[in-house]
Amino acid sequence: MKNVQIAVLNGVACLLLMVSVGCGAAQETKTISEEMVGTDESAITIYPCGTGCPSGYYVTATGDNSSCGASYGNRFTTCNTIEGSSLNACGTGCPSGYYAKSTGDNSSCGASYGNRFTTCNTIEGSSLNACGTGCPSGYYAKSTGDNSSCGASYGNRFTSCNIIEGSSLNACGTGCPSGYYAKSTGDNSSCGASYGNRFTSCNIIEGSSLNVCGTRCPSGYYAKSTGYNSSCGASYANTFTTCQR
Repeated sequence: MKNVQIAVLNGVACLLLMVSVGCGAAQETKTISEEMVGTDESAITIYPCGTGCPSGYYVTATGDNSSCGASYGNRFTTCNTIEGSSLNACGTGCPSGYYAKSTGDNSSCGASYGNRFTTCNTIEGSSLNACGTGCPSGYYAKSTGDNSSCGASYGNRFTSCNIIEGSSLNACGTGCPSGYYAKSTGDNSSCGASYGNRFTSCNIIEGSSLNVCGTRCPSGYYAKSTGYNSSCGASYANTFTTCQR
């Protein structure tokens, strides 16, 4: 009788335990839908319905999948984790932290991406050649040129970009990077038409006095005088300003 009472009590305790936290061996559960949208942090490749990828992933291919339904155009996308020094992303752009090195045809990307892909490299190093006529943040344009591998979406052009550093630099165009001022301007055909075939000699903003092209002084300085300086060029009205602090 005593054994029966103990068994009953154990059964009641187990029943109460099941209500609160479960009884018996713990079991891990994960739905298929969670795996498809990539909630597992260890996932490298996922296949969501539609033609886009979640944040942290890039598109490598698209395809037909009737199980995705009409609301997703019966399409799915192959998405890879954004990582590594180089990747091939469908479309004509790159994920944040990467720049376009070249573009090409890839039918597996599908019509939604123009059947095109872009080879993207990580933004790093003292210099890089980026498709298009601009440079990533932290770099300035040194020159531009033709490159058919960049494709029509980038005007078949590339830009040689140098990292912004040093006491002086020559940047394509008529402006200077943040932290520098325009000392003079001049002609440079290697900068190309997108920069007016012009360059600007830029000096770092430092010291108690400096002569700046134009009529404005950098933050923290005031205008002491202005004068004529043809080396500043028409974009600065051939004028310079002596700035002090």
